[in-house]
Amino acid sequence: MRTEIDNVEILSLEVELYGEATNITEIDLGAVYLSCEGREYVLDVRQSYRTIEGGFTHIRCDLERDDDTFPVEHGYKYDLKGVDLLVGNVDASFYIASELPVEKISLFVRGGFTRAIDVVQE
Repeated sequence: MRTEIDNVEILSLEVELYGEATNITEIDLGAVYLSCEGREYVLDVRQSYRTIEGGFTHIRCDLERDDDTFPVEHGYKYDLKGVDLLVGNVDASFYIASELPVEKISLFVRGGFTRAIDVVQE
């Protein structure tokens, strides 16, 4: 199942934690909030995959729009444009709770070319 915004594919969200998370249930993954010039979009984690390498825990997340958890009736606008993801100054945040410090979070999108968007921890 592919997630797209105006033909721009949401490839994955990648999280790098400093340390080795041996129990993935100790990590709480939330949603990604995207905004650009007043336009917004929310993506929830559909599935996650974990690898441990070189003292770091890497988590790759597949994302999807979840209208049940984040309904339009509760103020979620879903009006961000695909071009915002490719060339806009997108603000992105992700909720993650973990005892391990977050080193880096990146959102990868593709629409003719692939772009990594820096994401801040919420």
